Amino acid sequence: MGANMTIFLFGASKMAEDYIAVLNELKINCQVICRSQESAMKFFKNTQIMPLTGGLAALKDQKIDENDIAINAVGIADLVLVTKSLVEHGFKKILVEKPA
Repeated sequence: MGANMTIFLFGASKMAEDYIAVLNELKINCQVICRSQESAMKFFKNTQIMPLTGGLAALKDQKIDENDIAINAVGIADLVLVTKSLVEHGFKKILVEKPA
């Protein structure tokens, strides 16, 4: 993986916790983003990592590099909307966790 790459992990579910466990083991720079403070606190309790909150709005202060990767692990109902928004925010590489 590129040295200047960040993985942006969207969602704070059990699946996201599993992703972060693997990414941490591989020592890959990752930023977790979820919608609510409640979800963030649960994620933090289980992983010791505090996500940014606010959902896609949290991207406004983030610089997206062409090497960055997004993992879309949000609920099924939001997969299409979030994936479209990730493309609009400049992500070229997106892994969509569930069928979209």
